[in-house]
Amino acid sequence: MTDANQLIIRTLGTVAFELNGRSLTTTLSRKAQTVLIYLACQQRPVARELLTTLLWPDSAVEQGMTNLRKTLLELRRLLPEHLLIERQTVGMVTSGVWLDVAELIHCLQDTRATEEMRATAVALYRGPFLADFPLAHSPDLTAWAALGREQYQQIIIHALHRLVDDCQRQRRYAAGIAYARQLVGMEPLSEAASRALMLLLARGGQAQGALAEYERCRQQLAADLGVEPTENTQSLFDCIATAVTHPPALPLGDDAFVGRETELAQISQHLSDPNGRWLTIVGPGGVGKTRLALQAASEWTYDFLHGVHFVSLAAVDSPATLAPTIATALGAPLTGAEPPQQQLFNYLRQKEMLLLLDNCETLLTPALEEMADLLPGILQHAPQVRLVVTSREWFNYRAERVLSLSGLPFTEEASLRLFLARATQAQPDFVATPENLPSLRQICQLVEGLPLGLELAAAALSAHSPAQIAAEIGQTLDFLRRDIVHEANAGRHHSLRAVFESAWQRLSAAEQTTFARLSLFPGGFTAVTASAVADASPQLLLLLLDKSMLRLERERYRQHELLRQFAAEKLGDDAAVQSRFGRYYADFLQQQGRLFHSSVEQGALLAIEAEIDNARAAWNWLIAHGRTAEVSQAITPLHHFYDVRGRFSEGETIFGQAAAQWAARSANADGQIILGRLLARQGFFQERLGALDKAVDALQASLTLLQGRDLAEEAFVLNQLGLAVYGQGAYEQAESLYRRSLEISRRIGAVDQEAATLVNLGAILREQGQYAEARSPIEESLALLRHNGDRRQLAIALQVMGGLAEAEGAYAEAQAHFRQSLAICEQLDDRMGLAILCANLANIARQEGDLSQARGWSEQALGLFQEIGDPWGIAVSSVRLGGLALALADYEGARQLFQTSLTLCREMGDPRGTAVSLCNLGHVALALGLLPKARALFGEAIQVAESIRFLPWLLKSKVGLARVMVQSDELETAVGLATSVAQHPAADEETRAQAAALLADWRTL
Repeated sequence: MTDANQLIIRTLGTVAFELNGRSLTTTLSRKAQTVLIYLACQQRPVARELLTTLLWPDSAVEQGMTNLRKTLLELRRLLPEHLLIERQTVGMVTSGVWLDVAELIHCLQDTRATEEMRATAVALYRGPFLADFPLAHSPDLTAWAALGREQYQQIIIHALHRLVDDCQRQRRYAAGIAYARQLVGMEPLSEAASRALMLLLARGGQAQGALAEYERCRQQLAADLGVEPTENTQSLFDCIATAVTHPPALPLGDDAFVGRETELAQISQHLSDPNGRWLTIVGPGGVGKTRLALQAASEWTYDFLHGVHFVSLAAVDSPATLAPTIATALGAPLTGAEPPQQQLFNYLRQKEMLLLLDNCETLLTPALEEMADLLPGILQHAPQVRLVVTSREWFNYRAERVLSLSGLPFTEEASLRLFLARATQAQPDFVATPENLPSLRQICQLVEGLPLGLELAAAALSAHSPAQIAAEIGQTLDFLRRDIVHEANAGRHHSLRAVFESAWQRLSAAEQTTFARLSLFPGGFTAVTASAVADASPQLLLLLLDKSMLRLERERYRQHELLRQFAAEKLGDDAAVQSRFGRYYADFLQQQGRLFHSSVEQGALLAIEAEIDNARAAWNWLIAHGRTAEVSQAITPLHHFYDVRGRFSEGETIFGQAAAQWAARSANADGQIILGRLLARQGFFQERLGALDKAVDALQASLTLLQGRDLAEEAFVLNQLGLAVYGQGAYEQAESLYRRSLEISRRIGAVDQEAATLVNLGAILREQGQYAEARSPIEESLALLRHNGDRRQLAIALQVMGGLAEAEGAYAEAQAHFRQSLAICEQLDDRMGLAILCANLANIARQEGDLSQARGWSEQALGLFQEIGDPWGIAVSSVRLGGLALALADYEGARQLFQTSLTLCREMGDPRGTAVSLCNLGHVALALGLLPKARALFGEAIQVAESIRFLPWLLKSKVGLARVMVQSDELETAVGLATSVAQHPAADEETRAQAAALLADWRTL
């Protein structure tokens, strides 16, 4: 029998028969088709009696045999070479039959089945086995078909899962999406299949499609099973919902990438490996580490749900600036008292992203080596974050893999190709010829394929021939004959110095002067700033750009960090231009500061953020050189920037270092005033960070210097000192300081300071239970702020007023204030304010008995705090959710949430949060009848609250302890405790009501 006479039988999906390219589907009777399918699937002869029973189960034996003979005659007439008809059995010549299910089994039965074989099998599956094929009224035949249908479907489902995994790993998202859609079609209730499709869609740049698949899955589960998606599916949805949907802003530039194909493949292989968390690209300066890393990262645009992010660490100059630099590049807010490094870890914890950290050798300098542990810390706290690091040295950590770069090979496929690509940028009509090719190859050899050396040499073609360039480089680069990979051991700057010197000599005098002056900008610069500080004309910038001495990234010029260091050496101690640099940024900060507290404040903050590395460098120079006027200009706007951006640790470091340096310059009155202002800002940030003792010392020292000399600053310091001692529990002293600040603010007409101090005064009065007295200063502050237009402070005042109304039990009023504050925070995109207000509104909803709305607000607050990475907020939200669980008698859920809050508060050193969490855990133990445990928890809460005079929760804890005493038959003590709470002025409405209820119950005993 020839292949041309092959019978093709398709049983998956619509049944079809084909012989010699001709369809038999309509020619064969239904019974004949059934016989062929059954015989082909058995692949062995079948007894006539069995066929008769299967096909005509309701007929007599003789009638069934007659029907079978008629069917076999029909088949023999159409397919004489394919049947084996014997007296007792009927079979098929299997070599002449192609059966889709047999081919499917053949492709997948081998454990070594390849991806291609699995794809072939899946392509065969056009639908369920015999899906629409009528099988008479035979229970046995129907059961046989159903069994086959389930068997083949499971085989294909398994194959599809394997194919989906292969596509995920190989980043073939379009093919993977097609397979995953087929899988979901077969298993519409399978969350694993739905998650696979969601992930492929998201990685393929179709985030909205992924979210739509989640919604389909959710609705299907609800309709068919009455359940919600599992936590894994919900977590993936949350991750995709926050995924980056735009290409990464990588500073690739316009130049084409040349060479490094092998290294690119190695990086791609590393990123494809689930265990490849950290890759360090190591090599000397100028070898092309950054360009290679950027090119590799650009090929993984959508593979990480939260994006690919480039972070340059070149301008990092102290441990305090490292985490904020990374956070700024990620758009991660740093707020609250927690160390910036921990806030960064918290922000990254649930993120899936690729971090490209450039110039990481700065972490290995003595000033920053203690921060090198930040990198393994990121891997530990953020399991879905990958690191690609460029450095002149590797870190020698266990998780680190290293890719060492040397120069490009001296072939037309690498060094020469890169040189020629850059040469055509300098000279568009330049071509390699037999005459200049030897010189071009000599240049490539002299710089040992170093990309930066090649680019600088190519840039010189506008003025020199290849032979002249080779001769010039040859006089100064003889040492490059050493192995460049090991050059770090022989002085890693030395190799590039010759290249830089050669490039420097080719610059005109004006270009050299400008190039040296531009080294003042560690954070890059615009044409405007270059002109103002360095007298750099646009023409000079373009000349330096053409000669590869600058690079342009989105309208911002930068020098390669090593080039900047080289240029700084050439600049030397040029006091005139450095003074101009310092004055420029002092004026810049002052100008942006004038826009604060207005509708364009966000723009001003963004402008400062873009220039903060330069502003910080200018600030350090101004401090070091005692420039009183310029330092005075910069203090307030820098302080406001670090405060609003939540960069408290960096602010404390900058002002603390400045104060330490300035102490030697405080012999005269002006110097003492500056020192007082610096100490005030240092104390301000220390209070924000919870270092209250240090804050009090700094602020008191500041007050001594400023008192009677600068009334506006004195009012500011008195207010801040009040906050610090208030945190220590010294309420009377805090109130006295606030009132002194108010008196000065009113006398000199400092409205902003007056409004801020009035809010603090109202808060402390509320804390002591003086609700009527508290309302007046808060209302006065609101009136000033509504007239003055400082929306951020207005939002804070509204929040404090809402807290007062809540304490008084005026929940409708409290909600109105909170919602007004919420609207302002939404306008300002103040995510911390939004989170706090969501938590406040959750408490109001709980007080009013709307537990569903309370849960919604609490979960929204928790999500925002987690996004910000603020542990205090996470603890607060856990308490809110725990209170809801307790109200619903979900005691174990409540215990876990309160325990989470307690752990976080103890880690932060937050005694207030610790007292709150202990008190709530006491209520859980009380509800479970664990009286000794409840007594211990309430007792510890009372002890902590008393130590800091945290009256509201001291009283709440006492009510809880009184309830324990009632159940322990200590009625007299319990009544005394409850009575003292009910009569205490600092008890809020809820606490007073709880104490009154306990006393009412006692009277009924």
